[in-house]
Amino acid sequence: MALYKPPVSFLRASDLPGDKDTIVTIQSVTEEDLRYGTRPGKKPVLWFKELESGFALNVGNGNVVVGLFGYEMDNWAGRKIALYIDPNVEFNGERVSAIRVRSHVIPDAL
Repeated sequence: MALYKPPVSFLRASDLPGDKDTIVTIQSVTEEDLRYGTRPGKKPVLWFKELESGFALNVGNGNVVVGLFGYEMDNWAGRKIALYIDPNVEFNGERVSAIRVRSHVIPDAL
């Protein structure tokens, strides 16, 4: 039986397995106009070879990627990262599951 999924162009925690890391290859990085609450602004969005949805970087995940590959986003294409689900993220006063980026480099052999 197929489950309904609303059309969403951005990756959500429910899109990834919660019990293991998801290794992905950055295909490109774009800057998108996104609104979080009442704060509009441009955010970097990672697009992966293995997935159709983009991954909008929050400050924490962005800092991890910068720590891995540097500030120049044009140099991120072709690099691998590990995404995982953190079930204990506080957002708007509630505990929710969120996607996080592992802070170690993934070997190209994977």
